[in-house]
Parts: sequence; C-alpha cells; structure tokens
Amino acid sequence: MNVFEDLVIELKEENLLEDTVMDAARNESAATVHAEPANITDIPIDVPPAAASEPAMGEQKAPESEYENTPVAMAVPADSDMQLQGNDETVEIRRPSSEREFFKKRAVGEVASLQMVEHVLTSVEREHMKVVPRTYDDFEAKKALNLFLKVADDVSTNEHKEAEFRLMHETESWCSALAERDHEISVANLRRYCENCRPMLSSQAMLSLARFYRNLPYSEGVRSKFDFIITRLF
Repeated sequence: MNVFEDLVIELKEENLLEDTVMDAARNESAATVHAEPANITDIPIDVPPAAASEPAMGEQKAPESEYENTPVAMAVPADSDMQLQGNDETVEIRRPSSEREFFKKRAVGEVASLQMVEHVLTSVEREHMKVVPRTYDDFEAKKALNLFLKVADDVSTNEHKEAEFRLMHETESWCSALAERDHEISVANLRRYCENCRPMLSSQAMLSLARFYRNLPYSEGVRSKFDFIITRLF
C-alpha cells in the first residue's frame, strides 16, 4: 500500500472522501467474479405435472382456436356524444344532429360573441378610460340573424343565400367597429378591467375576446392583448 492509498483511506474514515476510481474498479472486478453462472446441470428444477405432460414449444403446432377469426366488437361511443376527459373533470361535447343545426348554432354564437366583446369594450371605456362609450347599434345584426334562422332549413333557396350574405355583412361591420374602438384601448386598461371587474368575466366571455383578437389584423397591441387573454384563460 503506497502513500496515496493511505491518504485515501484516512479521508474516507473521516467522511471527507467518497468512493474513488480504484474502489469502483475493485468492486467491479469482485462483482464479475461473483456473477459467474453456476453449472446449470447441478440445479434441480421442479416441473409441475401439468407442464411436464405438455409438449415443448415448437415441437407441435397448437390447434387453432374456434374464436381465432371472430371479429372483436369494440365499444364505440355514439356519434352524438363524445367525452374529453381531463385530470379533474369530464367535458361533454355534443355534436349537432345535422349540418343545418351546426350553421344555426354558429350564427347565434357569432352574434353572442360580438355582444360580449361589445360589453367588455364599453366597460373599459367607461370605467378606465373615462370616455363616453361609442356603442354599436346591433339592431340590424340581430334582425339579420333572426331572418337567417327562419330560412336556415331551406339551404337551396335564394332566400337562404341572401339571408346568409346579409348576416355576414352585418357581423363584419360590427366587428370592424369594435376593432376601431379597441385600437384606442391599451393592454394595461384591458388587463386592469379583467383583473378588477366584479363579478369576474366568465370563460365564455374570455373565449369571445380571444376569438375577437385572433381574427383582427396583426399588430403588437393585438398580439399583446391576445396573449394576455389566453394566459388568463388557461
């Protein structure tokens, strides 16, 4: 044993040094010696009677099962109901029963979303910017929605096409007016309102704001507001 090894032992006894490379090599060689397999013929093997009577694998082909080619019926949820399961809750998504119902719900949802954005912008202007809100007259948009819902079932008629075009025109005009007002609202004012309003904004209102900012032409202000809404929502 040399001086270096003596020093290593002293340091290890005083808990000042952990295992060294030499110790690791020594332990590895010892483990290799103990890991040598024993003579397999010297180890008695107890074979159960049932297993001893069965042919070894590969000696005889097992007979085919009568259920081998039977198709397996999988449990598939109904088309109208789907569930998305999260960690703590289950969200149920119900598909529209028809394409016509889908377009009806989308039209109603578009108008309702614009109403929520209108409410938020009006509150920000009144409470934090201290200006008179330039509220949009949504009578024509609601009138166009009502007309569209009446003819929504007759997709192939000219009345349906005209009602759809009119509704699209009114919602685009409404969205453009909201975008012009929103241009004067800073991110700080929007944040201050969302954080301090009572009662708190619902998730549906936050989703309406997120969709509104997502559809606006890109700018740094729009991007900042969209990021804030998404961060607060999730």
